[in-house]
Amino acid sequence: MIIATPTEFRFNEILHFLTRSPKELLHTVDDERVYKLLEVNGKPYLLRLSAKGNDLKVEFLMGKADAAVKKQVTKYIFDWFDLD
Repeated sequence: MIIATPTEFRFNEILHFLTRSPKELLHTVDDERVYKLLEVNGKPYLLRLSAKGNDLKVEFLMGKADAAVKKQVTKYIFDWFDLD
């Protein structure tokens, strides 16, 4: 799934921010991708986030996501990265 971002959004700045502590337990950054495990409606979803131009590409690596789950994940990412 692709999430459109504001023109001023820079994924490389997000990567820099997320890698500032080697003790981070809530996500992993590897090869310019962010891996995050989220629980939505009691089910786990493993996400891989990467840049797609100026937008965000979100892949569901674990757990099949329907439209309702994608909507909740999109809201979470908007809040997490302050995209509003």
